[in-house]
Amino acid sequence: MLKTFLKLDFAEMVGLKWVPLFFLTFLLFFGGFSRLTRIEHSMKSVHFFLYSIGLGIGFVAIESVYFIAVLSYTSISGFVLGVGIVHTTTSMFLTQRVIQQIRIDQYINRKKVANSLLFFVSLMIGLVMFGAVLTVGEAFFISGNSYFFIIEFLSLLLLIFITIGYGEKQYTEKQQEIISKNIELSYLAHHDPLTSMYNRLFIQNKMEELIEGDERFSLLNIDLDHFKQINDFYGHQFGDHVLKIIADRLNLSLNDGDMAARLGGDEFIVIFKEMDYKETIQEFAQKLISLFCEPIYIDHCVLGVTSSIGIASYPEDGSNLDDLQKKSDMAMYNAKGKGRNRFSIFDKQMEKDRLSELQLKEDLSRALKRKEFLLHYQPQIDLKSNKIIGFEALIRWNRPKMGMVLPDQFIKIAEDTGLILPIGQWVLEEACSQVQNWNKTYGESFRISVNLSLKQFTKKNLLESISRALQISGLPANRLGLEITESTAMEDTLYTMEVLKQLNLMGVHISIDDFGTGYSSLNYLKEFDIQSIKIDKSFIKDLASNRDDISIVNAILSLAKNLGLKVVAEGVEAGDQEKHLIQQGCDEAQGFFYSMPLNDTQISNYIDRMLIKR
Repeated sequence: MLKTFLKLDFAEMVGLKWVPLFFLTFLLFFGGFSRLTRIEHSMKSVHFFLYSIGLGIGFVAIESVYFIAVLSYTSISGFVLGVGIVHTTTSMFLTQRVIQQIRIDQYINRKKVANSLLFFVSLMIGLVMFGAVLTVGEAFFISGNSYFFIIEFLSLLLLIFITIGYGEKQYTEKQQEIISKNIELSYLAHHDPLTSMYNRLFIQNKMEELIEGDERFSLLNIDLDHFKQINDFYGHQFGDHVLKIIADRLNLSLNDGDMAARLGGDEFIVIFKEMDYKETIQEFAQKLISLFCEPIYIDHCVLGVTSSIGIASYPEDGSNLDDLQKKSDMAMYNAKGKGRNRFSIFDKQMEKDRLSELQLKEDLSRALKRKEFLLHYQPQIDLKSNKIIGFEALIRWNRPKMGMVLPDQFIKIAEDTGLILPIGQWVLEEACSQVQNWNKTYGESFRISVNLSLKQFTKKNLLESISRALQISGLPANRLGLEITESTAMEDTLYTMEVLKQLNLMGVHISIDDFGTGYSSLNYLKEFDIQSIKIDKSFIKDLASNRDDISIVNAILSLAKNLGLKVVAEGVEAGDQEKHLIQQGCDEAQGFFYSMPLNDTQISNYIDRMLIKR
């Protein structure tokens, strides 16, 4: 009855007018699905869900129109049958595009279902597919061609299997891509991109595993000596090439079970497991020292690279990773302090020294504010007249509870921490003020000599600092002498030439300190605007008995005379040394033979005694 009612009612009301309605509905549906296939099919997308619902509604609308149309006729024409086949094929084709986004594994593994609404989208598609089958089945039943239903049903199953297979293929390819990317990311996360060695993260994780397993091992902290000079002189690309060669050598030197990594820059680390049938840690470390020293050939350049190695062992030197790294680092710096190109094994004294150094840094940072520094002055004597011509200012630190500390115990730390700049400025101003007071008191024109560190000499406002000290003290510029070492002067020759030129225009006296112990090239003596050189005390010490020292001192004095430079000999401690210097034409001298460094009060008494002798 329902079928007959639908046939008659629909035919009487719309007749053949269902055809435009069918195509209009189909176009609306297809437009919505086209939009769906163009959007990013993220299961977290609200748009995906909404468009999928629209797709389902479109399917139901088409099926409803088509079903009513079929029931509106007593027989089905070839045209209608053709439309049914086209419609069903189109439905399954469009539906499989959605099924590609909804794989079976997404239902099996709930973690892969990104949105719970996905289930309802899938249910809607299933209902639409089932409706399509019923519609075609009814059409074929009416037409008497039921075998078409079997063909369509098998086609539906085939398309479903193909769709699922294609979707799984896409999924598998995507998973392989993800796995490949994960492998690549894992490699990058645990390897150094320059040398392909393990990196800090990996080696730290490995050490933690060894510690958890209570396995004995030694940690070698390796730092290349003066590697910055290679980068500065040859360039970073050349330096990277050197690092790759060093890394290859390091990897080839490892025993079975050992492991190496690059921490960054020119720092490397090695995990060494000492076995009965292998070399000892000392033998292994010495092998690395020798290996790094072997010449490196790059682009017709030959260079040698030395290293400093610090060693700490588990469990003797530490029970955790932080302790081992800290103590191997202490040992490495101990090796550097002993001259580099060597290894050092951690011991408890290093830790005590390190703690002492840290305490010294802390005390030094407050020393200037607490006015704990003072100056001692060593007289400089004119060898021809035997008169005082000036003094060298030497800093001392009256450290609380520790007493008087000499500069060789804290200047290096002051340079490393940058404290040398404010300390150096204080020395400059204090020395100028003090010698100016003596000049006024005694009516003399003494000169004061002040040592400049590399950081002081290379700071941008050096000229302003010197001008300030002269202005505050009132000391004439020609009464101030600045002493720089050969290594400081040669750090940047163009800069040095310009600064020395400016200082000479100011009238400041410039002297090269510790002459003979630095650069072998003497070209700078004619290029730099200097007035004097100071012979290092190491050549004066055995001057009376050592023929080599005599030859060196005589050569320096002759060279200076020919270049029009004055010569100051430091470290004079005996009369025969003074006698030889006078005979060879040395201009000035200082040392214990004349006076040890004295404080300002003692210098005043010394000046009084020297003036009485006149």
